Amino acid sequence: MDITSIPDIPALSTAISSAQVSEAFSTEMLAKQISMVDENMAALTKMMELSVNPSVGGNFDMSV
Repeated sequence: MDITSIPDIPALSTAISSAQVSEAFSTEMLAKQISMVDENMAALTKMMELSVNPSVGGNFDMSV
């Protein structure tokens, strides 16, 4: 039996743990980005709804 073919269990465990942490971080960042996009889209939709009324701001009275 060749001893060099046995994997380094602590190093493998550390690599797997590091990969899991990296994946969890990436998933959380993606969730935050999606949340920000949702907020921005809601704000944009509200601005567009407010701009639909063409009579608002079309005329103004000016006196000197």
